[in-house]
Amino acid sequence: MPSRSENVRFHPVFGVTAALLAVGGCVTGSSTGPGGPTQSDRLMRAYPDLQNGRFAVIADFENPAHMELVQFVGASPGAKCELKRKVGRKDTGRYGLRLETASPDDTLTLNNDNAAHWSLTRDWRPYDLLLMSIESPRPDLRASVLIAAGSSEHPPAVESSFLLERGWNLLRFDLEEIAEHLPLDDVRELKLSVAGAERPVRVHIDDIILTGNRRDLFGTAQDTKGRLYVEQVGRGWGGGGCSS
Repeated sequence: MPSRSENVRFHPVFGVTAALLAVGGCVTGSSTGPGGPTQSDRLMRAYPDLQNGRFAVIADFENPAHMELVQFVGASPGAKCELKRKVGRKDTGRYGLRLETASPDDTLTLNNDNAAHWSLTRDWRPYDLLLMSIESPRPDLRASVLIAAGSSEHPPAVESSFLLERGWNLLRFDLEEIAEHLPLDDVRELKLSVAGAERPVRVHIDDIILTGNRRDLFGTAQDTKGRLYVEQVGRGWGGGGCSS
């Protein structure tokens, strides 16, 4: 299990222009034998936010086609990004993404620029949370995640940075909050970088997933008689109903 779960808040970024190079490689993924758990089963067991079964995998790196989304700009000597066996979360598969970095300018990007057999989901409106697992070798590294959306030359974006603990960190991004700044029907890319390393460190990334995390707390939103209900929506609360 991850060492912690963190709810992440974003702030808007203006005038973002993407310059992306150096596509990562890929290796053969794993398969599940007859009668064994599926990859969806593993993910749902590992992440409680997936329990309602409504989720979309952006990349869990068990399928080599997921690497079609990956682009990497290495600004520091020796920086690289590659798919590796036995570096992902053990409870969700064998593969993960290894990022070797020594500068916050070493940037991992996921987008559809080179996608052929797998694509980044662009319409995030049916979902409430974005999940991402990051393993840090140290407790003093700081990761930054940027999300950009829209088709303009300078698409709007939001960015957040957060301190990583040693071990696996589960990051939970509230899409309702992001929707205040971005058109969630046209998400174009995610960018990740790591600061705080004076010499190269290895950071592992796994299981980037969108999920619909709605749970009835009182009544039900499906009540056709208009009764009061309260539900959890992502990290927030929702409710409704009317008098008869």
